[in-house]
This record gives sequence, C-alpha cells and structure tokens, in this order.
Amino acid sequence: MRKPTAQLRRLVYCETLRRPPRAPADPMPDSAYVFEPHVEPIDVALQVDGELPPQLRGTFYAIGGTGSRIGQRLLHPIDAHGRVTAVEIADGPPRLRARMVDTPLWREETARGEVLRRRPFTNRSSRWSNLLNAKFGNNAWHNVLRWGEQLVATNDPGWFVLDPVTLQTRGDAPLRPAAGASITPMPRRDPRSGRLLAFELRPGLRDTVLVRELDPEFGVATQRKYRLPHGATLLHDIAFTDRFYVAARWGTLSIASALWGASPAFDAIRFDAARTPALYLLPRAGGDPIVVPLPGGRLHFHFWNAFDDGDDVVVDAIGYDGPVTFDALYPPPLRAQRPPMRPTPPSSNRRYRIDARGKRVRDEPLTPLAAEAPAIRDDRRGRRHRYGWAPAPGSAGDEEDRHAYVWFHALARHDFDAAATQVWDAGARCYVSPAAFVPRPGSGDEDAGWIVAWIQDMGTRSAWVGIFDAADIAAGPIARLRASAPIGIVSHVSFG
Repeated sequence: MRKPTAQLRRLVYCETLRRPPRAPADPMPDSAYVFEPHVEPIDVALQVDGELPPQLRGTFYAIGGTGSRIGQRLLHPIDAHGRVTAVEIADGPPRLRARMVDTPLWREETARGEVLRRRPFTNRSSRWSNLLNAKFGNNAWHNVLRWGEQLVATNDPGWFVLDPVTLQTRGDAPLRPAAGASITPMPRRDPRSGRLLAFELRPGLRDTVLVRELDPEFGVATQRKYRLPHGATLLHDIAFTDRFYVAARWGTLSIASALWGASPAFDAIRFDAARTPALYLLPRAGGDPIVVPLPGGRLHFHFWNAFDDGDDVVVDAIGYDGPVTFDALYPPPLRAQRPPMRPTPPSSNRRYRIDARGKRVRDEPLTPLAAEAPAIRDDRRGRRHRYGWAPAPGSAGDEEDRHAYVWFHALARHDFDAAATQVWDAGARCYVSPAAFVPRPGSGDEDAGWIVAWIQDMGTRSAWVGIFDAADIAAGPIARLRASAPIGIVSHVSFG
C-alpha cells in the first residue's frame, strides 16, 4: 500500500479541521475532554463579545499537544504532536488560524499510523525496541514565540521555525543541539540587549551547559560554557540578571533505567528532596557555576523573574514540595495501566535572596496562592518587577488532580511588593490557559496593559480568548473572542 502524499495528508487534515464540534450533551467528563484531539477551522473569524481595546494589536499564539492519537494508540498529552493556534487582532474581525507543526515525526507517524520514536511518557509498542534506545522524537509542543521574522515552536530536542502568519513550518531552527543534548524549551528575551537567551545541556559525568545569546537571525552573539558538578541533570527554564544566568535543577535521570526501557523514560527521573533541588548561578562574564542548594527540598520548573539587588541575587520562582509526576495527565485508558496516581503537590510562589557567592540563601514566601506558567511584563525581565500574572486553581471541578495546571479554573494577578493577589474565577466547568501580558502603547506603568488567555468552557464545549485589564483582573474580561470548539491542552502562550 502506497504512503499518502504530502498533498493528500494536508487535504485530510484540513477536512478534519472542518468537522463540527462535539454536541454540548456529550456525557464525557469535563476533565477528560481536554484529551480529545480538538480541532478548529484553519482560518475563521471570531465573534467579539464586549469591546476590544483599540490599542490592542498583534497576534496571540498558543501551543499544545493535539495529535494525541497515533493509529490505535493514545498518547500522554506532553507526547502528543504539537499544534499552534494564532488569534490575529488587527483592524478587521479577529481571526483564528490553527496548524500542526509539520515535523518529520508528525509526517512519519501519521503516514505509518504507529509510534515510531520514544517520548518522555511513551515507549514504542515492542518492549525490546525500547532497549538501549535513546533516539527520542521531537513533537514540537512546548512553547511558541516570535523571534525576528520567524515564529519559533520550541521543545527540548530542538526548535522549529514557522511562518508567523500562515503558521506553515519552514524547517529546523538554525540553532541545533549536539547529538544527545537538549535545549531549553523556555528561551527568554533580554530587553536590555535585545537578544534571546537559551541554554544547551550536554550530558556527561559532569554535565556541560552552553548559554548562548542569539540575535534575531539566530546568530550567536555570545556563548559561555559551564561545567556542572553533577551528571544526569534536568533543567527547564532560564532566568537572568545583569551578572548571572539562572537555571534550576528539578530532577536527575537514571540513565540505566531509561535505557532499560521497561517503562517510559519519565519514570527514570529521580527526585531526592535532600540533594536534588538547587539553583545554578552562571556568571555572564564567565567562570565557574555557583551551586545554591535550596532550603526545603523544593522543586522548580518555571521562574517568574530574577534580578540583582545590591550584592544579592533575587530569584522568584514557582516551587513544589515534592515531585511532579504528570500522572493525572495520562488519558484515562492509559492511567488504568499505570501504578496508582500520585497527585501534584500544591505550588507556591517563592523568593530566594542569595548572596553573590551562593553561601547564604533566604527563602521568602510570596503570595500564598498556587500558580503556574507565569507571565510578567517583558521589559522587566532581569530587573526588579512588582507584578505578575498566572493561572491558578480556583473552583474545584471534576478533575482528579486539583494542582495540575491544565485544569486550573482561575486567573490571578500578584503584587509582590504588597503581598496581595487579585483573582478572577471562570467557574468549575472552565479551564484557563497560561496568559500573556501586552503593554499599553505609550505607558511605562508596569501593569498598564492587557492580559490575554484562552478559556475553555466545557459547559458549552467551546472556547474563547479573554481580554483583561491587567491592573484589574478581578473585574473579569472586558472582551471575549469566541471560537466554536475547545482547542485542547495549552502548554504556553505568547503575544507578538
């Protein structure tokens, strides 16, 4: 049987996008519905309820795992194939576009109808095909951002560049990690230099970290190399100050267990509360990394921000008092084949004040409300900030894991100076995505602007983009851009 041509695959995909949404009477539980491969027309106008701010112009991008079924196999959503959605807000009606990231893995697996590469939560079907198999696929699902004239879809194994308007995939990003290495899925723009900061992690008995500062054409403006005192380190996000790059070790990988392949590679991650959690302060001028063991054994994936305060380094991060397993994100049929689910511990917002030698660490709790995937005003990165915005748990729905952020029901604004929080709750049947801050043109006030987020309404089996006044989140959305169906799990968002 001949493999379908690329033209036929595109035709099938576009026809799939035009299928009507599931009826509201669908008995599927709300929390399970997010695992469905939701689709939207590839180019449609959105209905506007309320009044769009006339100064709000640009494109709201989101990325997440939508290709969650390969042949007869269901996938953990972190292993699903990535899709980018873009909501363009210009002079005419807002428009929604959606397109799969056209990776080699997506093309090969959809053509064959089978899982061809391992992912963190998914093994190949044959037990022995996973033995000593370190060739992991890149499903390009984690983060999306504008950089120069390109749109970039990021993931640990590598990045892809897309057309920012049509969302067509142009190919691999020029910055490619070495064989066996990983690259940060959370690059950050330094507003002072105008460069994009990203690390590459090369494994070894002592891991090597390369931090690169990229120009808008992906040229390497500067590169620093650091040898860590540990091997099998797992890093995720990057923050920075004028003096340091900052990364957090959130776990270590048992290489032997991962290569044995009896279970998914994520099961080979080890978390030792007494030894694992640490911050790395990497001098931007070069030199040895400063390892800062964290009090309380707290795990960190994402940073709010970092900045210098006199001789101290201040790092604001979201922490968990225990390992985050992502067990609850397995679709129900797969979860039944797993060991008993370990719920996600509640997150907390922490401030670490560290002397420049890393010898003294003061742990300062910030606002008590749980949060994840945070946003701040972009031009405050690397500088002292006051405000931040993030989804929060809110109302309790039918989800099994209250602290898995794909099921968060609320949106919060944190005032770090006043230790105060505003919350808007969407309700028990709505899920709130990560949010993007958009500054109001001409205003330098830190919270002058808008917050933009997807809200998926399981009561109507639909979704809408909420536009909020960033200074008054509790007042609720000032405008809603309505789509006809949910868009599935959202990993991260950006506005550009």
